[in-house]
Amino acid sequence: MKSLLTFPKGGVHPPECKAQTEKNAIEVMPVPDEVAVILGQHIGAPCTPTVAKRDIVTEGAVIGEVKRGLGVPVHAPVSGKIKDISAVPHPVRGSVPAVIIKVDKEADAPEYAPADWQDLSTREPPPAISVLKAINRRPSPKCRRSLIKKVQKLPKSPFSRSR
Repeated sequence: MKSLLTFPKGGVHPPECKAQTEKNAIEVMPVPDEVAVILGQHIGAPCTPTVAKRDIVTEGAVIGEVKRGLGVPVHAPVSGKIKDISAVPHPVRGSVPAVIIKVDKEADAPEYAPADWQDLSTREPPPAISVLKAINRRPSPKCRRSLIKKVQKLPKSPFSRSR
């Protein structure tokens, strides 16, 4: 019997099985009319929506935050209007909370500021990371508000979107 392990230290290198699509050209998919953004895209508690029905959001805007416990914020992948905040079907979890965005196809694409990431120090994290680590240590609400104000006063990251 032939061994399934195909790497020197173990692991499987499965066949690619691309016969049906390998000759097809890559296509640009059309922008959908609506997008359902699941609020639990990470380990931990699902996000709490930070938007309401009929709010206008831009691409990259935070639409969900974790209030307690482990998690990360969820950002809008498109610009548009919040159509609904409700449960949507999920293939594994059954039903999950989501923000449904009616896509604004006429919205301008965001512009991102160029960043010279090669000049960033590997020994010293950006200031925002240090403050965010402090926020995640579960400080008192008063201390948390103070830390959040510090983050808001920090200079813009070279990776953030230009306005």
